[in-house]
Amino acid sequence: MFKRQSLVASIGVAAVLLANPALEPVQALEWVLDNGTVVNTSPAKPIVGSFFVNDDAAPTVTSSNITVDNVEFTAIDVFNVSYDTGGIQAIDWQRGSNSLSLVFSQRLTSQGGTVGLNSAVSDYNGFPVSGSVEAVPEPITLLGSLAALGVGTAMEHRRRSRS
Repeated sequence: MFKRQSLVASIGVAAVLLANPALEPVQALEWVLDNGTVVNTSPAKPIVGSFFVNDDAAPTVTSSNITVDNVEFTAIDVFNVSYDTGGIQAIDWQRGSNSLSLVFSQRLTSQGGTVGLNSAVSDYNGFPVSGSVEAVPEPITLLGSLAALGVGTAMEHRRRSRS
């Protein structure tokens, strides 16, 4: 009886979360730089780190730890986030005499995914930048995936036990 109640409760929680996305709290979405490089420099300079973007109507960078050539760009260094209703188009940082502009080939949205950098206009101190950014799944997305996996496993176990 206890197993059945657990299964029903799991299905209920998953159904409420998946069917009613308005219950999902507004959370920051983390974007991690992947293969970021300042090109046309010898040697090539890696760009590493990540940044968090909130999911408000007017998005802001709430945290940033991007490092290029021993310069760390933080959220305080962000001076511009270009966006429209489709998502974020570009983010610009300025730290002292160093600047970093990441212009995305597709808009960053709350849907996540992997988005390339537009290397024709992305730059670090005037040098082109290449690479991509990848979103880290939000905890609620992971919870929904785990709930669906648990329901599927329970249903398969139940089907096998009846056979």
